[in-house]
Formats: sequence, C-alpha cells, structure tokens
Amino acid sequence: MRCAALILASLLGAARLAPPVQGRAEAVASDTLVFERVGDRPIDADDLAFDSDSALWATADRVYRLPPGGDTWEEVSDPPGAYQYVLPLSPDTLFISFNAVRRSLDGGQTWTEVYDEGEALYEAPLSGVLLTGMRVGSGVAYSHDRGATWQPGEIETGTWVPVAEAFAELPEGHTHAGRVVAACWAGLSYSDDGGVTWEKSSLWTDGGRYHAYSVTVGVDGRVYAALYEVGVTGLQIAASADGGQTYEVVYRYDHITGVGVRIVALPGGLNPAVGVLVTVEYDGSVRRSDDGGETWRQVGQVPFAYAFPSSHHNDTILGPDGRLYVAAGRTGPEREWVYRTVGPVVTAEEPGGPEDETGVRLEVAPNPLRGVAEMTYTLPAAARVRVAVYDVLGRAVAVLAEGAYAAGRHPLHLDASALAPGVYALRLSAGEEALTRRFTVVR
Repeated sequence: MRCAALILASLLGAARLAPPVQGRAEAVASDTLVFERVGDRPIDADDLAFDSDSALWATADRVYRLPPGGDTWEEVSDPPGAYQYVLPLSPDTLFISFNAVRRSLDGGQTWTEVYDEGEALYEAPLSGVLLTGMRVGSGVAYSHDRGATWQPGEIETGTWVPVAEAFAELPEGHTHAGRVVAACWAGLSYSDDGGVTWEKSSLWTDGGRYHAYSVTVGVDGRVYAALYEVGVTGLQIAASADGGQTYEVVYRYDHITGVGVRIVALPGGLNPAVGVLVTVEYDGSVRRSDDGGETWRQVGQVPFAYAFPSSHHNDTILGPDGRLYVAAGRTGPEREWVYRTVGPVVTAEEPGGPEDETGVRLEVAPNPLRGVAEMTYTLPAAARVRVAVYDVLGRAVAVLAEGAYAAGRHPLHLDASALAPGVYALRLSAGEEALTRRFTVVR
C-alpha cells in the first residue's frame, strides 16, 4: 500500500474526466463499530496476517508479532531488502515480499530469497497453492510446494502488466470449489489449475481501464470485488454469481476515497443466507452491506491518531475472534497504530428466533461455549441434510451430519476444545432450505 497515495492522486485527476455517478441511496449513517488500539505502540503497519496459533503478524520497518492475547509487539527481525506483505503458514514458516519473496523456517529469525518477484501474498485454504503478485509478465506467480519454488502464471496481456493485489478461493461446496480469483490492475481474472493459467473475467481490459483492489467470497457463494474504473467517479462494488467469470456492478459510491479499499465477507447478519460485507477505505471509512452489496451504510471510522490523508488505511483483515484488524500508516516521521474493533463485527441479530417459517429448526447451546456443545436440528419432513461448522474466513472446519434423515429432532455433538477461540457459523442445509446460527468458542 506504499504506492496508494500516488495512485489516489492519479485517480483524482482521472475521475474529473466524467461527471459524478450516483450509486443507489445509502442508508442513514450511524457509527456502530468502536475501534481500539492494538499493541503497546504505533508501528506504521503495511500488512497484517494471523498464523495458525492466532498470533498477529505485521510488516512495517521490520517484522512484528503480537502473541495471542498479548498486548506487546515483538520485534521479530529486520530482513534484508524491501518487504511489505506477510504470509505466515505456521508460527515457524513465514513469507514476506516486495519485489521478491523471502521465506523463513525459524519464525522470522533468518530469511532466504525464494523468488525474485513478489507483491501481495495468499494461501488458498482448500487447494494449498501459494500465490503472489508480480510487476512483470502475467502479474501472478504460484507455488505448489509450500513456497520452496515459484513459477509465473500464464495470461495473454500484451504489454500491460496486470499486477495482482488480492486473491480469494471459492470454498468447499461451491460449484467451482478450488478456483482462485485475482484482483488485478487490469481487473479480475480466475484460475482453475492452481494459478498456472488464468482466464479474463468480464471486468478486464489489457489497457488498465479497471483497477481491482480487493476480492472476497460471500456466504451466498458470490464473488465480490471492489474496483475503480478509469473515467468513472466512485468506487464500484461488483458481484459474480458464476464463480468470478462475469460480474455485475451492484453499487457505486459517489466519492473516490476508496483507493486501496479492502472488502471482507462474514457469516450471520440480518440475512444469514446472504451474510455481511464490510469495506474499509483509504480514509478509514467503514461501511457495511447486509443485502449482497446493493445498499451500504457507514458503520464506523478508524480513529487515526493523525488527520487523513497524513494517516491512512493500509490493510484490513478479519481476525479469528470475528473482529476487524486494520493496519494504518502515516506520511512523515511519526507512526500510526494498528486498530481493531472492540467486539465482533457481526453480533446476534438473526431475526425470527431459531425456527424458520418452513418449520426447520437449528439450535446451539450453550453459547458462548467451551468443551462439548449440544446442538440440535429439527426437520418437519424427511430430507437430505448437511450440517457443517465454518470459521470466519468461510472455511469448513467440521461436518457434523451429512446424508438422508427422517423428520423429527436430531442431536449433534461438537467438541469445541478442538477449535481455536473465536466466532463460528453452524450451517444447516436441508433440501432447498438453509439456516445459519453463529456461536462463540471461549477458553
């Protein structure tokens, strides 16, 4: 995100070429998310990521680590060369990148260059492929051996380099499960072979008409992207119902501070079948949608220590505790803090109680829980059922029931001691019906 200020200036000029285009009316703004500072000092973080032990990693002037439940940043190392992005595969195996990918197998103490290109880093949770953006060639490189070796992906682009800035993978159960989608300087592309070859979506031009900043997969299975279109005022939110092949612009902001915006998807919300989308923009504005991106309302503002644009948003991720974590930076000698929401973004707000109008029921008790949870579902008629537990990143962590079941009440048992503390979604599919209940695991 170091180049975000330069990109913002160029897009401000480009946007004046066209009159403002109003999006659909936004709901009345209301500040509902409260942020707090993370750690014991400001570090001017560029990128954030959690490892499998729920430790928070950050890149800034060096690589930092915040232990689970801790409040003191550990200065892990100051690797040679430039670095902006961080990807921890485990507490010991880490990657950093900026113009090159470096790997550490000892928790960040020593580093080895494993590829001479590298920008944004991503691990596809289902396929295990590692991806990075590049400023040359196809704009994407991949690794099928956990980062030991890397190869450039293939896409026909002419002279334009479509640097990939963000990635998402379609999850288990999706029609295109395992497909990876890339948000690039040329738009959006997708790969069905682990990053080896890439196909252009309907939102793509080799000349750089589109600049996609962020991409995610919603609870409803649609791919959502935040992008800018040259000559058109306002950040656009686009959605794809076919796994990232074709997109429809579902919303357009009437302002352009959305450079470098991050979009994240969460389970639950007012309509659990659709889930929740949240965006955080360069100026720290936080917006939320509960209807698949068609309407948005402002729900908060990152409380920078210094005024925008001196202080600005660099990165946003969803933590294992259901909270947003925001990396902020500042131009000048002073540093900015990392911030997070005081509580989970999505709280218990599913309307209508545990019973669906069809008579299907899904219950979790106790909640929050530790140890063994007693969950039940009730069917008004025989149906083919699947009940699974998903983490806040949309990954299936347990399947509790799958198959044909008779009408009536059915108990489920989940050993929560095997799960990391945080927010989870229990999803029931019964024929054409679906219900989702959220629960929190505590220690």
